[in-house]
Amino acid sequence: MFLFYVFVGSAHAAVLICAQTWHCYGLRDSKCQVFKNTENVVLVTVALACCMLFAIFVCVMFVDQIYYIVKGTGTIDSKQKEERKNELAEFLNETELTGLERLK
Repeated sequence: MFLFYVFVGSAHAAVLICAQTWHCYGLRDSKCQVFKNTENVVLVTVALACCMLFAIFVCVMFVDQIYYIVKGTGTIDSKQKEERKNELAEFLNETELTGLERLK
C-alpha cells in the first residue's frame, strides 16, 4: 500500500505542476508566478523531475514486488542465486581439475 500511496502522491504533484504551468503559459499574465523569474522556473523544473523520478522508482519497486509474489523470489534474490551457482560451478570445476591432476 505504501508504494501505491507514494505513486499517487507523486503523480498528483506532477499533474498539478503541469496543470499550473500550462495555465500560466496560456494566461501570459503578470499574476502568474511560474514564469516570473528564473528561480521559479528552475524550482518548477526540479520539482517536476523529482515527482517523475519518485513515480518511476515506485513503479519499478511495485513490479518487483508483484514479480516476487508470482515467482516466489525477487529479481535481486534470483541474481544472487545465479551468482552463487556460478561460483559453486567454478569451484567444483577447479576442485575436479586439481583432484584429477593429483591422481596423475
